[in-house]
Amino acid sequence: MNNAHDIVPTHLAVQAMRDNGYKNAAYALAELMDNAIQAGASQVELLCGERKQLVEGRRRSR
Repeated sequence: MNNAHDIVPTHLAVQAMRDNGYKNAAYALAELMDNAIQAGASQVELLCGERKQLVEGRRRSR
Protein backbone atom coordinates (compact mmCIF):
# COMPACT_ATOMS: atom_id res chain seq x y z
CA MET A 1 0.00 0.00 0.00
CA ASN A 2 1.45 3.35 -1.02
CA ASN A 3 0.03 6.15 1.13
CA ALA A 4 1.07 9.77 1.57
CA HIS A 5 0.71 9.31 5.33
CA ASP A 6 2.68 6.94 7.51
CA ILE A 7 0.71 4.47 9.60
CA VAL A 8 1.99 3.77 13.10
CA PRO A 9 2.05 0.07 13.98
CA THR A 10 -0.56 -0.71 16.64
CA HIS A 11 1.89 -2.11 19.18
CA LEU A 12 3.99 1.07 19.01
CA ALA A 13 0.95 3.34 19.33
CA VAL A 14 -0.32 1.45 22.39
CA GLN A 15 3.13 1.51 24.01
CA ALA A 16 3.40 5.25 23.41
CA MET A 17 -0.01 5.81 25.01
CA ARG A 18 1.02 3.82 28.08
CA ASP A 19 4.33 5.64 28.33
CA ASN A 20 2.55 9.00 28.28
CA GLY A 21 0.28 8.02 31.18
CA TYR A 22 -3.13 8.21 29.53
CA LYS A 23 -5.95 6.63 31.53
CA ASN A 24 -7.13 4.66 28.51
CA ALA A 25 -6.95 4.57 24.74
CA ALA A 26 -9.93 6.91 24.34
CA TYR A 27 -8.07 9.74 26.11
CA ALA A 28 -4.99 9.19 23.99
CA LEU A 29 -6.98 9.14 20.74
CA ALA A 30 -8.85 12.30 21.73
CA GLU A 31 -5.50 13.99 22.39
CA LEU A 32 -4.15 12.95 18.99
CA MET A 33 -7.25 14.25 17.24
CA ASP A 34 -7.11 17.52 19.20
CA ASN A 35 -3.44 17.94 18.30
CA ALA A 36 -4.26 17.50 14.62
CA ILE A 37 -6.99 20.13 14.79
CA GLN A 38 -4.73 22.56 16.65
CA ALA A 39 -2.05 22.00 13.99
CA GLY A 40 -4.52 23.18 11.34
CA ALA A 41 -5.77 19.88 9.94
CA SER A 42 -8.78 20.34 7.72
CA GLN A 43 -9.71 16.68 7.98
CA VAL A 44 -9.07 14.14 10.75
CA GLU A 45 -9.95 10.47 10.25
CA LEU A 46 -10.14 7.82 12.93
CA LEU A 47 -10.18 4.23 11.73
CA CYS A 48 -10.92 1.50 14.26
CA GLY A 49 -11.14 -2.24 13.98
CA GLU A 50 -12.86 -4.84 16.06
CA ARG A 51 -12.56 -8.59 16.20
CA LYS A 52 -14.28 -11.31 18.16
CA GLN A 53 -12.05 -13.31 20.49
CA LEU A 54 -12.77 -16.35 22.59
CA VAL A 55 -12.17 -15.40 26.24
CA GLU A 56 -13.05 -17.83 29.03
CA GLY A 57 -15.47 -19.66 26.78
CA ARG A 58 -17.25 -16.52 25.55
CA ARG A 59 -16.80 -14.50 22.38
CA ARG A 60 -15.83 -10.95 23.23
CA SER A 61 -15.14 -7.89 21.08
CA ARG A 62 -11.57 -6.63 21.14
